Amino acid sequence: MKTKKKMKYYFLLFGVILCLPIFAQDATTVTGTVSDETGTPLPGVSVIIKNTTTGTATDFDGNYTIDAKSSDILVFRYIGFKTQEIAVGGQSKINISLLEDASQLEEVVVVGYGTQKKSDLTGSVGSLSSEELNAAPITSMEQGLQGRVAGVNITNNSGAPGGGISVKIRGTTSILNGSEPLYVIDGFPVTGQSQFATSAGRGLDSSTGTDYTVNQNPLAALNPSDIESIEVLKDASAAAIYGVRGANGVILITTKRGKKGLPRISYNGYAGIQTISNKIDMMNAEQYQNIYNEAAANSPTPDPVVFSSAPANDTDWQDLIFRSALIQNHQIGINGGSEAIQYSLSGAVFDQEGIIKGSDFTRYSLRVNLDINASDRLKFGNSLNVSRSINNAAETEGEATNSITATALQMAPILPVYQPDGTYSVLNDMPSTVPDAQGTRNPLAFINEFSDESVNTRILGSLFGEYELLDDLKFRVSIGADLENRDRHVYRTSLFDAVNPINTANVSSVNRTSLLNENTLNYNKDFGDHNLQALAGFTVQQETEEYRLITASGFATDITGPYDLGAGSVAPAVDSQYAEFSIMSFLGRINYNYKDRYLLTVTGRRDGSSKFAEGNKWAFFPSVAGAWRISNENFMAESDFFDNLKVRVGWGQVGNQELPTYRSLALLQADPYNFGDGTIVSGFAPLRVAVPGLTWEITSQTNMGLDASLLRGRFNASFDYYIKKTEDLLLEVNLPETSGILDPSVQNLGEMENIGWELTLNGAVVQNDDFKWDLGFNISQNKNEITSLGSASEVGEGDQSYEIAQPTFAGATPRSYVTVGEPVGVFFGYKTDGLYRSQAEADAEQSLRPGVIPGMTRYVDVNNDGQINTDDRTVLGSPHADFTYGINSTISYKNLELRFFLQGQKGGLVYNSMRRFNSSVTRGQNVLAEVGDYWTPSNPDALWPTPIQTPPSIGGSASIGDSDFFLEDASYLRMREITLNYELPKGLLGNANASIYVTGQNLFTITDYKGYNPDTNGRANVRGSFGWDISSYPLAKTVLMGLKLDF
Repeated sequence: MKTKKKMKYYFLLFGVILCLPIFAQDATTVTGTVSDETGTPLPGVSVIIKNTTTGTATDFDGNYTIDAKSSDILVFRYIGFKTQEIAVGGQSKINISLLEDASQLEEVVVVGYGTQKKSDLTGSVGSLSSEELNAAPITSMEQGLQGRVAGVNITNNSGAPGGGISVKIRGTTSILNGSEPLYVIDGFPVTGQSQFATSAGRGLDSSTGTDYTVNQNPLAALNPSDIESIEVLKDASAAAIYGVRGANGVILITTKRGKKGLPRISYNGYAGIQTISNKIDMMNAEQYQNIYNEAAANSPTPDPVVFSSAPANDTDWQDLIFRSALIQNHQIGINGGSEAIQYSLSGAVFDQEGIIKGSDFTRYSLRVNLDINASDRLKFGNSLNVSRSINNAAETEGEATNSITATALQMAPILPVYQPDGTYSVLNDMPSTVPDAQGTRNPLAFINEFSDESVNTRILGSLFGEYELLDDLKFRVSIGADLENRDRHVYRTSLFDAVNPINTANVSSVNRTSLLNENTLNYNKDFGDHNLQALAGFTVQQETEEYRLITASGFATDITGPYDLGAGSVAPAVDSQYAEFSIMSFLGRINYNYKDRYLLTVTGRRDGSSKFAEGNKWAFFPSVAGAWRISNENFMAESDFFDNLKVRVGWGQVGNQELPTYRSLALLQADPYNFGDGTIVSGFAPLRVAVPGLTWEITSQTNMGLDASLLRGRFNASFDYYIKKTEDLLLEVNLPETSGILDPSVQNLGEMENIGWELTLNGAVVQNDDFKWDLGFNISQNKNEITSLGSASEVGEGDQSYEIAQPTFAGATPRSYVTVGEPVGVFFGYKTDGLYRSQAEADAEQSLRPGVIPGMTRYVDVNNDGQINTDDRTVLGSPHADFTYGINSTISYKNLELRFFLQGQKGGLVYNSMRRFNSSVTRGQNVLAEVGDYWTPSNPDALWPTPIQTPPSIGGSASIGDSDFFLEDASYLRMREITLNYELPKGLLGNANASIYVTGQNLFTITDYKGYNPDTNGRANVRGSFGWDISSYPLAKTVLMGLKLDF
């Protein structure tokens, strides 16, 4: 009750203060117009009576009205212009022209725990403004980064709404640890990965237990339209301020904050249609029957004719699962404030249907940012983002026989959707003349009999207070919390599988809490030609995560779905896990500037992490960087060609602690045991041995850069060359079976290197009053190499290379491979050399592959030992691109603007598993249309081997599946976005600014890749695996219309 009374007094006092100007004596009304030097009116200029909180702001035409006394002084403030003060002195009309302030106009970028003028940067930092990020509608901010910042490589692990996205900055720095960057949202560090595998009931590799289903994107909860700017800290000198979490780079996200002036209300909305970007060309019913008959005839002893009558159906299964899907977004915001309080609020609804029926993503978001100037020295405020997303997922990116896209491609076109009895048609229903027909699922069952709903509720907020202790010294305290709850319900009805008609439910939840406290001192002082900025701070962050899973099956009815787990006839399986870790840090940074020519930055951070063993929990991460602004030297004074010419050199060390918790400890696991009398006794068994020396991976990086700005900023260029070396690379070591410990031990053993360069160019090609053309280009190259997998004294003699477990398919594939001298995750398998194109060629290699006949695949005897066996497997190529690039252009004429953005990569390999499993004329499944161009004596130059229903017995262990035959070049050039925007004439809607636009996304992709999308990785959750197209969710192309209003 006392608190409520106090609040009433506070509101009363606040109201009295607001009313004071009304009762002021001898006040007069002052009006006027504020403009720039050219006479153009300036809207939103702050007009304040000096030493008071009384004020106003200019309207759209630069006009203002304020009540003031003759003795008052009016203060005019506007971003990018010099502040001016005018004494009222009895004047009733005061017009003023503000002068530009070059120092304010210079671009300012956010760096760790502060801001800096871009011209003063000594490290490598990439920037993206709100306008660039939201040039095209996007689901998640990572999509807006793709191709726009040199050195940032983004892979769409899934084309599904809210699907997973992988971000790599300057290559991969780890095998077992996460290689995703650290995200810092309004000062709050967040990671994009869970401590647990949380894909309940989907895509589990039955042989290894590895979960390689692509997860939902954790940052999809953040509305991209709320973002003001993004900075990417790419080199160690820039990222070292984040110490143990900076090895993979840091992405700083700043959301929009309030600005002084009258309230501005904005609306941004769009709606459009998505369609599949490209279908895979499969055989129709007639072609399908013909090739099965031909395969039977091609057998050494011809088999009986498979199909003797015309097909009764010709079903296009892809058409049945894909659709034209709606996408829409609506956001309303309000922004404004006085000298005392600035505010920015927004609310948005984003809704995206998936192009696969039954899939969709909906996000509701609310943002509230406040800044309060309590006095000349004290200010405080908050950042708050609340979101709730609902994701209905299609089953894709799982095993090849276990997804809707794979099943749609495999289904025979001669089958109807339903059998006469109303059940779903499956490959098991094929005529008996089709040999070994196998398949128990129908693509429509994935739509009608399967559901996978995830609901993610997230609250990310912080409070800060800042006090100016001295004129040059500020103390800042902030506290924050990131609260996330993820619930997931997966259900398969009894009709989902034709052979196993048992319904199953998986219900899981993850509750994650991250708490943060940061305390910093900032000092900024000019000493003549010298400027010194210093930062000192202490931070602590604690994160807990709890995971629960219940699996049940055998329900009497499907009506209740996954919401009555106790009704299952099979005893439910229950799993739960808990993880907790914390980080404590001391940090410091010094920036020194002499005559705006010589720049020096020294950074240090000491981190302590609970994830590591005693004696190895603390480490120090230093960095030093310098820059020389050649353009400010006296000998450049006569030249007006360069506005800025700067050379940068930096070195630093950063760490990586993104490994699961408790890996340094000896662990026991629950292990119920039956002693033989039927009594099960609960006990514990050893799971993992202690690793007392476990510590973080350390990445050292050297960066050299050059920045140039020409002709008063009209053209800009930036070039960087870097060398990144990672030491103490974490690797798994299998213990002897006699130890009784099956879980591998994780130890610091290996080393890895990334070397690359980046180039960014942009400029105004044409610039006049009515016509403008801005053009930008960026390109980057990174070469990754594993340089050590442990010394002989640590791991013993011999080759320490190892293969990463292959997906559990009905057949062999190459392996992702880890070996010294190659990039991480190279493909490893058999090399092919076309086909045996004549009887003579086949006869010549009978000793190599006994029984081979013309039209079969030829394999390379790599070690020249006269036989094809596992010793001939070799490195087949790298999944990593040779280089990535982006091209953006904006052409404007008066109120009309056309912009486009192209993005792509050169090089890199993708294993096309869907092509691999739809090229065999077997098991009744459909076949790629291109397989019809197979080898015959009259077609000896064909790509495809001769289909044979009963092939002869061939010597050697190689197979087409685990060879390079289905490895494809992932190079592509994509029209990522093209937009035509028209800004409505001023005054047409009163004081409102308005524009309408039409946008196309992913309208075309130029590539030789035969799958849905070369930019994918269906094994994103398997560390060290890249470039796998596994039952992927196709990329959508989108056409939409939108409206922006600001009034």
